Amino acid sequence: MKEPYVANFMLSDETREVVNQGRNRPDLLLVNPTSSIRVPFIPATPSFAVSVGILQINLEEENDIQIKLVSPNEKTVFDTGVVPLPRDLNSNKNIPLEGQGFNVNLNLQNVPCREEGTYVVDVYINGLKSNGFKFYVYSEER
Repeated sequence: MKEPYVANFMLSDETREVVNQGRNRPDLLLVNPTSSIRVPFIPATPSFAVSVGILQINLEEENDIQIKLVSPNEKTVFDTGVVPLPRDLNSNKNIPLEGQGFNVNLNLQNVPCREEGTYVVDVYINGLKSNGFKFYVYSEER
């Protein structure tokens, strides 16, 4: 059986929905994509966005997701908890399972970063942990 997986990951200053004329839905704008977070000093409480794309998931079935942010000393600094995903009984049956998925966008505010170093975003889909996605937090004070 094919398991769902994280197809993409992006860190940015924030995400915004923008209206695009002629479309039936808003578009997502990633503001200032980045691979690290610079703060004025440590400890700090920066705000930033995490965007994750999941593929190969049957949304007609029951699924759940959990996203954790773990500090360099392996303490969890943010946790969504286990979030049940809504079932989509009207999904397009012409799309093969490999192409079925969804995106999650979290605008995180005032995240406690007590130390410089590599932070890890862990994504759990139906209780199974994906590869961790890493980013670096560093201070302007050096």
